[in-house]
Amino acid sequence: MRLPSAPAYVDQVIKEQAWLPKLAAQLSLPIPAPIALGAPAAGYPGPWSVYGWLDGESACDGGIADMAALGASWDGAPLGPWGCHRRELAGQGGKAARRH
Repeated sequence: MRLPSAPAYVDQVIKEQAWLPKLAAQLSLPIPAPIALGAPAAGYPGPWSVYGWLDGESACDGGIADMAALGASWDGAPLGPWGCHRRELAGQGGKAARRH
């Protein structure tokens, strides 16, 4: 679930709703699927999202002593397994990067 903690993060909810399914269709890595998009209401002032759960373990739970070594151990690519998969993505059709 994503509940933006500040107005500057509200746009991220909409971006994730649009882009997570597109990424899932192009990558062989598991990507959480959007399940619901909530609208602002009396209980919460902005949009919010619910996403599917990905099974696995948190890297934080393992007490990783050397994050650089961990990153290098994944396929020898920067960004771990994402490093080799980023080449699978089509780069057209997205918005230009900006602050959010």
